[in-house]
Formats: sequence, C-alpha cells, structure tokens
Amino acid sequence: MIDYDHHAPLDITRQRRVHTDKLTVDALTYAAGGGRIPAYLIVPDGGGKRPAVIFVHGYGGSRSDFLAEGAGVGFLGADVLTITMPFGPHARGSHGALMIRTVIAIRRAIDLLAGRKDVDRGRIALVGYSLGAQAAALTAGLEDRLRGVVLQAPPAHLDGADADFDTIPYVRHAAPASLYVQGAELDEGVPPRDVQSLIDAAPHPVEYKWYPTSHAFAPVTFRDQVAWLRDRLGLKGSAAK
Repeated sequence: MIDYDHHAPLDITRQRRVHTDKLTVDALTYAAGGGRIPAYLIVPDGGGKRPAVIFVHGYGGSRSDFLAEGAGVGFLGADVLTITMPFGPHARGSHGALMIRTVIAIRRAIDLLAGRKDVDRGRIALVGYSLGAQAAALTAGLEDRLRGVVLQAPPAHLDGADADFDTIPYVRHAAPASLYVQGAELDEGVPPRDVQSLIDAAPHPVEYKWYPTSHAFAPVTFRDQVAWLRDRLGLKGSAAK
C-alpha cells in the first residue's frame, strides 16, 4: 500500500544556495509520490563520508520548522534534510492518501541521501514530530535503511483513516533501526496512553523519555534528541552546544 518505484528519477531542482559559517544550505525540491517535495539540504564543510538525518515537521508545518535544529546537527558533522510533507491544512485528498504520499516522500528522502557520495548509508536517521512522528513510525516499519528513529509525540492512530494507518503494527517492525520516543505528560493533542502503547509495542530495547510539558515541548527535548543521535550515528561535539 505504501510502495513506490525506487528507480524513478528524483529530479532534484535547486532553488537557491547559501553558504555560511561552515555550512551550505540548499533550498530544493525533489519528485515523490506524484508531486514535488520542498526541502532544505544542509551540508557541513569538509570531505569524507558522514551520517545523515531527516527531519519531518508536524501538521501545518514546513521544511523551515527544523531548519535551526538541522543546522545544529550539521555543525556536529551530519548531512541534514528537512522536508515539507504533503500533509497539511490545504492539502487535497483523504487522510490515508496524504499519509501514503508523506511516507513515500520520506522514503524518497532516504533515496536522496543514500545516493550522495558524502553520506554513509549505514548511518541514516529519521526524526519526526507529531504527525511527522507518525509518518516516521510508519516508515520505520517499512525501511531497513535507518540506523535510528526519533519519535516525538507520535500519534497511535490517524484521524480520518482506517486501521491500516495505525502506528503500532509498523512500530513492531522497526528493527534494525533503534528507536527513541519522547512523550509529553501534559499533551493536549496526543494522549500519553497512545505514546505509551507505542513504547510497549516497539522492539526492545527501546529508549524513551517523558517530559512535564504540553504538545509544544521545550528546547531541552531537542538537546536530548541530538545527544541520542550523536551516540547512534557517531556525531562529533556536544549536544549542549
């Protein structure tokens, strides 16, 4: 149901490029699921093969949501891709169809990074927030190219869609990727019991942390994400920077 043509051209189109403070940021689009996905590709200066991280925003967001965080991970030595998922308030189509397009967009993002000469294919990670975390969880159950997956406030169910898009069956098949789940104890959008059900279903050992916060979370959650990614991907530097 969420399959796609791995050999279809990505047709990457660069919109603009900025180089600043040891990072190059390309605004680009690529082909996925019958449409085009806007993204920012952040690449640190230097040679050799590097880890790579994909960031996926929540409902109503865009590729800009994780631009600052992506730059922070780039400074630690990873290529980063932040994408605008094709699921939002102005998107057309059923929730199920939009989630399929989003998962394919993520898988095509993996294709894009895995095809780069400066990326270590064995060290690709995925970070998703809210609805983006649900898409990341679905992707983790379909992909074997991910080293680690961070799920921040992941819903267990997709509103307006049938049980084919429930997250739990996919999370059970997340291996070989390691999982790190972040839950908000005061979440007004994603019930904590849903997040706990995903933690319980994930392949063990699964790492997780609860925060006394709302769905918006706090900056400390990003520092924890970076610390976890640093350990899984062999990033340099400190998460406190």
